[in-house]
Amino acid sequence: MLDKFIKVSKNGIHFNVFGHVDLEGNPVKRPRSQYPYSYSPYVQFRNGENTEIENAVYSDRLHQWDYKKYNSLSKKHFGNEGQCFSNRSPDKVQSFLRDYLDNQNLKLIVIQEGANMSSGYPYWIFHYSAS
Repeated sequence: MLDKFIKVSKNGIHFNVFGHVDLEGNPVKRPRSQYPYSYSPYVQFRNGENTEIENAVYSDRLHQWDYKKYNSLSKKHFGNEGQCFSNRSPDKVQSFLRDYLDNQNLKLIVIQEGANMSSGYPYWIFHYSAS
C-alpha cells in the first residue's frame, strides 16, 4: 500500500507526495485538509523500513528539554532558531539530530508531521536508528 502514496527519488529516498499516510502506509484518520488544527501524524519523508527504527523524538520536546542547545544547533544547521521543520531538508535534520543527541551514527528513517490537539501547532516526529 505504501507505494501508491510515496515517491522514490533517484537516490532511493522516499517523499510523501500523494496523500497523508501513517507510519504503516495507511491513510490517516484525520487528514490535514479536513482537520487543519488537529490532524493525525503523517509521513513526510522515509529513508528505510519501519524495522530499522530504534527510537523516535518529537521536535517540540527537543526544544523543551534544552532550548539553548536547540536554538544554537538550529542556527548552525538551518540558519535560524525556528521550530518549523516543513521546509528543512532531511539531510540537515539528520545532522541537527546527530549533534543534538550526540550520536554521529544516527540514521534518520522517517519524518512525520502532526498537529498538537491542544494548541493546533504542528510538530514533527523523527524516527531513527541510533547505530
